[in-house]
Amino acid sequence: MGQTDGQRLGAQIREVRLARRMTQAQLGESADISAGYVAQVEAGTALPSIPAVRRMATALAIPVSSLMAALDDTPDDGTEHLRQQLSALLAGCDEAKLRLALRLLTALIGASDTAPQ
Repeated sequence: MGQTDGQRLGAQIREVRLARRMTQAQLGESADISAGYVAQVEAGTALPSIPAVRRMATALAIPVSSLMAALDDTPDDGTEHLRQQLSALLAGCDEAKLRLALRLLTALIGASDTAPQ
């Protein structure tokens, strides 16, 4: 049996929060919700309101669409989850870290010469 929307959204929030090395208490404080509510959302036992999702996305420094992508039922080739993880990791980086990540990925993947420097 598949996961509910609440479970998928909660898992996405947890994944991004952990990538940011934030505690539930830190996310709750930044999003003006309780740590207990964050735990319920992440467990899929509470479905947050749109304003709460917006506040959590802002606190996690990602677009709301990144969190809502967890609710997309469109089948993919199995890489979308990996793309979301990479996006979540990069979203909180400053310019220097983004440039370093680009150089590392370019070296690893062998991207074309058209990649921005």
